Amino acid sequence: MLLCAVLMLAAFAWSGHLPVAAHGASQSPSRLPVVLRLPPPKPQAAVAVTGRVLDAMGFLLAGAEVAAGPARARTDAGGRFEIAVGDGLVADLQIAAAGHRSKFVRSFPAVGETVVATLEPSAPWDELFVPSLSALGKLRGEGLVRGLDHAPLAAALVLVAETGALARTDAAGRYEIALQDGPNTLIVQYAGKDDLYLAARTEPVSPSRATGRVPLPEIGAARGGAVRGTIRDAHGAPQPGAPVQVVGDGYARTVLAGEGGVFRFGGLMPGSYDVAVLAHHGLLGAHASVQLGLTTVDCELHLRPARGRRVRIVDKAGAPVRSPLVATSIDGLRRDVARGDGDGYVELRATDEAARFEVRAGSELQPLRVLESRVDADQFVVVVP
Repeated sequence: MLLCAVLMLAAFAWSGHLPVAAHGASQSPSRLPVVLRLPPPKPQAAVAVTGRVLDAMGFLLAGAEVAAGPARARTDAGGRFEIAVGDGLVADLQIAAAGHRSKFVRSFPAVGETVVATLEPSAPWDELFVPSLSALGKLRGEGLVRGLDHAPLAAALVLVAETGALARTDAAGRYEIALQDGPNTLIVQYAGKDDLYLAARTEPVSPSRATGRVPLPEIGAARGGAVRGTIRDAHGAPQPGAPVQVVGDGYARTVLAGEGGVFRFGGLMPGSYDVAVLAHHGLLGAHASVQLGLTTVDCELHLRPARGRRVRIVDKAGAPVRSPLVATSIDGLRRDVARGDGDGYVELRATDEAARFEVRAGSELQPLRVLESRVDADQFVVVVP
């Protein structure tokens, strides 16, 4: 029995389960405890946001600076930029260019859409501070979209009406979208093959918390309508690359017209929409109102020429306003800022019947109220007090 015990102790010692070492001697490296060192977590891959920057007359802006946190980029000769913003749901871009008012533009990197930004010309009285956009992204919703056959709907666009947040469903119909701390109305848009258009709109969803992830109700898409058309100039020539915007009942998106000036917004809920083409290569835009059902509505939009004019600024007595500074706005967007001469004449590059004028004069550039604007003997006159 004693022999068996000795043999078992020897076996344990030989296998390492019962190490035998002289007192005070260090253990063999092969007998030391194994320390597992986990590799550091891999950094999340950056996502590139692409876009184009235009001035208020639709000309491409080269050399504009685009910033997203520490990342910086500049537009090329075609006004295009690409900037790495991380893989977040929301990325706010600050865009600046010499002679123009800076602005923030919100993008949604995971969707992969081209950002279109328009910068207005700056004026000496503009505030230097550029207001940032309200915070968005601390609260995220996760949901599922299904199609007509109740199967998961892949590649559908999901939009939050109140904030414009965008997401796109994956192959399993799932999506993740930035929510606000308040009501969130979800709109689904899907344009498939063979003119299959699906759409949905939910009741407002108000999350119970302000941060983290929350589940969203499953959305079932039904048949929707579509708006499609062509952008042309005043002579009928197609205008590829022209920015087109559709707005209606919380839905708002801007895309660039494709080859032949063709555009399409498929998968819209029935309702009233405003379709507008923005300024393009010096031509002013146009818009049309559309009443959409469950069919496809075709519309053709024609850009109109921007008429350069020599305008005279006078007071009620007909006396010229010396060296006025005049800002011209058309369709709610500032298009031009120009300085006049001592006789009140100023050369404006863009005017039409819808133009609105902001006039300032004096060393402190005090604003002057415009009483009327008229054409007298082929001369455009702006009358101020």
